[in-house]
Amino acid sequence: EFRRVLFRSALRRQVETLTAQSAAVGAQADRLAHALRGDNKLLGTWGEFSLQRLLEAAGLQKDRDFRLQLSLATPDGRRLQPDALVLMPEDRCVVVDSKLSLKAYLDFHNADTTEARRAAAARHAAALETHIKNLSAKAYQDLPGLPSSPDFVLLFVASEPALSLALAERPGLLELAARRDV
Repeated sequence: EFRRVLFRSALRRQVETLTAQSAAVGAQADRLAHALRGDNKLLGTWGEFSLQRLLEAAGLQKDRDFRLQLSLATPDGRRLQPDALVLMPEDRCVVVDSKLSLKAYLDFHNADTTEARRAAAARHAAALETHIKNLSAKAYQDLPGLPSSPDFVLLFVASEPALSLALAERPGLLELAARRDV
């Protein structure tokens, strides 16, 4: 009888521990889902981190081969902050800016109907188009004080599936980006 009570007590503690851990994991998942849906600063930080990891995986070294988050002034006094400058030989550089919007992308994957999926895909492609236009308007490549750069800016999208969905929905986005030097 004593062993049965001891066993039940131990089992009860294990169930309580598992319940608490399950609640903690659920809370973390809720916070992550919220962040992915609407915390643009967190998404931006994740995109910048992904860009840094990609540059490092390519064998580039931070502060020698690339610089992150430089604050630059435009001739009219505005401050711009490209996510990365990839330094090239002969005092040249490539400006890279990371953009990612996942709300409509997640809506696409969570949609229950074909109509809702189509609408979410259209919103997702429109968000990428807006990023292209906004990045083009910044004209990073024309900023004084930068090493010489090509007449374009690289737009880094940290999620290949998200990029693929936008391009499948709106194939002309690549042409639009090229026309806008992005």
